[in-house]
Amino acid sequence: MGKRGPMPEKDFRKVLSGNLPVTKENLGNNDFEIIAPQRPKHLSKEEKKVWKDTIKLLGSLNILEEVDGPILSAFCCSYCRWITVEKEIQKLAKEEGSTGLILETDNGRSINPLVIISRRAQKDTVTYAAQLGMTPAARLRLDLDDSSITKRKVNAFEKLKKIKDERMDKKSEKIRKRRK
Repeated sequence: MGKRGPMPEKDFRKVLSGNLPVTKENLGNNDFEIIAPQRPKHLSKEEKKVWKDTIKLLGSLNILEEVDGPILSAFCCSYCRWITVEKEIQKLAKEEGSTGLILETDNGRSINPLVIISRRAQKDTVTYAAQLGMTPAARLRLDLDDSSITKRKVNAFEKLKKIKDERMDKKSEKIRKRRK
């Protein structure tokens, strides 16, 4: 059984939220550049297209890193498998004039094996999508703010200074109001 609870946050996100002190060790270097994973060579033409589209969609959120390559690859493969099997079910349905979900056999009716494959591929696709932050629930857990949805490098020290200044302004304003 895997770990329970939310996924661990990166140190620089903990610093930005105020849960860790601002130190070089906690921030690493001051320029964070997200490096997209390299596309594996084993992907088919359709899978490469899904890879490219997914990188384009998730790249603007700055959440993909190089280590996410295998999960992204698995997502692309399972998504394409799901679409391929669904097309086969529709093709079979047109040929037989049925829904394609049930097959007539010598022993009677049985569930089309393609439906089972499709269901499994769909389940895998949703699982991988959640791990990549592509489901609504996963995006809520990421708690992305507007500044993380940019395509430029993020300078953590400037960001921290701005947050600290805003907090200090609020605190000093509260103190002034109490004194009056």
